[in-house]
Amino acid sequence: GDVFHYWGFQKATANDLDRLMNYVLTQMNSADAAAIASEMQRVSPDQQWGVWGAGPAMTPGNKNGWSQEQGGWVINSVGFAGAGARFTLAIMNALGGEGGYDDGVATTTRLSQILLS
Repeated sequence: GDVFHYWGFQKATANDLDRLMNYVLTQMNSADAAAIASEMQRVSPDQQWGVWGAGPAMTPGNKNGWSQEQGGWVINSVGFAGAGARFTLAIMNALGGEGGYDDGVATTTRLSQILLS
């Protein structure tokens, strides 16, 4: 849009992102869904955090996001893990000045590890 012209500034809730992930995995054309899932499973090493905390045995795939706002860092992760991408997860972590980027990455990764492994 005219106001928020970057993907990272689109407004969404964790529930919105989880529904999007489930739509991709269950409602899209199977070839398109497989292509998206494959790309999410091959993110670069510096993006292997957040949902990636499920661990390699869970074959996770993720898309992470981050921004530094006036009140601190906002760190998000959405993705899937498990056989057949059985589990989906979306985490939105607004640190509100109580930590930096690395703290947000560690928090989203640890939450994913607890919930998915």
